[in-house]
Amino acid sequence: MKTAKLYSMVVALTVFAYSQPSLAQMANFYTSPNYNLFINNMISNSIWNSSMQRYTGMKSGSSGSTSSSRSTASNRASPAQVPDYRKYPAVQFKSTGTRITLQEYLDNLKVTPEQKAEVKQLVLDIFKEYEAEAAAKGYPNDWALAYVSYIGLNSLVYNGKTAVIPYEQNVGLRDLVAEYATDHGIFNNVSDREKQELYELLVMAGGLTYNLYENALKKNNTEGLKELKQSAANNLRVVGLKP
Repeated sequence: MKTAKLYSMVVALTVFAYSQPSLAQMANFYTSPNYNLFINNMISNSIWNSSMQRYTGMKSGSSGSTSSSRSTASNRASPAQVPDYRKYPAVQFKSTGTRITLQEYLDNLKVTPEQKAEVKQLVLDIFKEYEAEAAAKGYPNDWALAYVSYIGLNSLVYNGKTAVIPYEQNVGLRDLVAEYATDHGIFNNVSDREKQELYELLVMAGGLTYNLYENALKKNNTEGLKELKQSAANNLRVVGLKP
């Protein structure tokens, strides 16, 4: 598939998430009073700010020359054991066992069947790698970890950096997000299915944006990098963050 067409997929994903009736709750979630209070408190938290600067290069004056260093979850003997007090069940969900959002997203892409199959495989690979890492850390089906990953990956793209932590799954930041989300009740009256929809869109949008960014870096595609920086900025604004 042509690279330009792939870049449009990232834009299409954001548009899809906010235009489909079945996923309208996502827009409602990220504009709700409880979420706004949550994100305002997060932005003012010094631990959050210093950690995001350290892991995603949010300070100015950085280049995109850092090499990627990914580990594989398969190298771990067993999943990490997370103590009960750090689980924060409010941000976790019982999975349906299916990809709720993927088919609807694919159905809304204006591409050929062959291109659609290519995008589907790319997204499935992103989920496979992301979820292997999340399970190894002891946080499967966890909105907070996906949220940290989404912000981390989009911040990396916007700032022209590459990942050191696989998918930016920083457990310390995850625990901070999970605690704040629980304390501010942002998942009050949110079903497991709705949590899964929110989770899937974070993983897809973050993973696609970063995947295409890595490809653009390898090809030294200046125009593509500009487009992806804008997409990353839009993705951050979706969750109430200024790039």
